[in-house]
Amino acid sequence: MHESEIRYVRRFLDDICAWGWPQRPRRQLLCREDLPRCKKKRRRNPNRFSTSSQAFVPLPGNPLHLVLKRYLDILSATVRPRTLEQSTSHLLAFVEFIRERFPEINSFTKLERIHVESWLGGLAARHPAYGNSTRQGYIRSARRFLDELREWGWPDSPAIPLLTRKDLPPSQRYLPRPFTPAVDRRLMKELRRKGDLVSLGLILARNTGLRVGELARLKLECLTEHRDGATSIRVPLGKLRSEREVPIDRRTADLIRLIRRKRGKRPATTDPETGKPLDLLLCHRDGVMIYRNVFNYRLKSAAKDGEIEENVHAHRLRHTYATDLLRNGVSLPGIMKLLGHRTLRMTLRYAAITNEDLGRDYLAAVEKANRRYCKIDVLAALESRAGSETNQTVEFAFDQLLARLQALRFDEEDSQRRKKLQRVVERLRRVQKDLAAIID
Repeated sequence: MHESEIRYVRRFLDDICAWGWPQRPRRQLLCREDLPRCKKKRRRNPNRFSTSSQAFVPLPGNPLHLVLKRYLDILSATVRPRTLEQSTSHLLAFVEFIRERFPEINSFTKLERIHVESWLGGLAARHPAYGNSTRQGYIRSARRFLDELREWGWPDSPAIPLLTRKDLPPSQRYLPRPFTPAVDRRLMKELRRKGDLVSLGLILARNTGLRVGELARLKLECLTEHRDGATSIRVPLGKLRSEREVPIDRRTADLIRLIRRKRGKRPATTDPETGKPLDLLLCHRDGVMIYRNVFNYRLKSAAKDGEIEENVHAHRLRHTYATDLLRNGVSLPGIMKLLGHRTLRMTLRYAAITNEDLGRDYLAAVEKANRRYCKIDVLAALESRAGSETNQTVEFAFDQLLARLQALRFDEEDSQRRKKLQRVVERLRRVQKDLAAIID
């Protein structure tokens, strides 16, 4: 019997005994010793990787896997542990496919293009289907593996390049998905209400645009106070392996100080990459790093408590930060430095102009054009007959009123007020149409 089932039956029997029901058993039939011993879940060990690929994955002793093991041992000296783990997963799947589909191949020298094409077809036909970015990761890992075997002159390398850039599926570039101002306020309100370290860390990510990995690796002494009274936060090495300074306001600096007080004294952990002691700003009670899934789970919990139905994840806080800066006049090069991007193209993906901004700019341009040609309309009306003058004046007044109401609607952050303004605009359009029919 499963542990949960034993607990339910035990509670049922104990309750009817405590309530004195006549159908109760005469003695206690189930006790705590009847429960199966559950294995304690070990927290993810940041030191689970070592310099050798054999530390976290056992490889069989066949010729293909022996070449793969030797390659991964060399690769482990130059790439990050996460990259090594991902490359190992991709290459193991590639080798296992070749061994199962083509058992006669016992060396990569016998590998031909037809074998690789069969593997590419298997990736594309997989169910459930891989996304294009996932397939790109598998193909890039296999291509790098085969090309480097040939460049290094290994005897087990293929004679010609078997994978090229044309084998990669097209990249799917999605627009950023920042939170609307209303959703952003509700999320921040729920996170402040929770008030734990993870929730406060998510508010810090929203105010600074940090990636989740950068947020998790923030050091305890990350806050920098300058002589002129300004404050900034030192962002550690992250996705692009570069440090940066992000200026922050007084409210964000106070938030970091609050996190320090709530954190208290906690032991330092060991950096999984350098092996040096690492004193983190956000960590568990034993000093172990908080990982990405914990931040995402807490944000989804806040969205549920705030009755937010859309899909939320921590990286959307970064989208919201960048888009908010763009809307408030910060230049694209400035946003690029704040986000830690290497090229402006990366910034354009995060800080794309939304449809709402386009609509507001369009209405502003229309209103500006109407004001420019206002004098021409007035002169034309004065030169016409009296009836035509009335018609044009009334129609012009309606157009001006509708344009201003539309501009107010697009600038309004509250969704309920936007709906009300939309209904007013629709009623005015019907009135304008009825009045035009009467005057004509």
